[in-house]
Amino acid sequence: ALGLLTGLDQAKKTQHLEPGAGQYGIFAGKSWRLNIRPLVLNFIDRHSAVKPATKLAAVTAAK
Repeated sequence: ALGLLTGLDQAKKTQHLEPGAGQYGIFAGKSWRLNIRPLVLNFIDRHSAVKPATKLAAVTAAK
């Protein structure tokens, strides 16, 4: 699947093999909540142009 991500810099590509998680379990259940979701959120936070604290300040100011 990483080969399909032609717009993503090679340095940002990583892979994770979750032991015991099947096709459904990757996006639902305990494996998703405890292991995979945190990896996805960390990736988004690391590579986001806007840092989480800045996003929160913008949302708070908009209210």
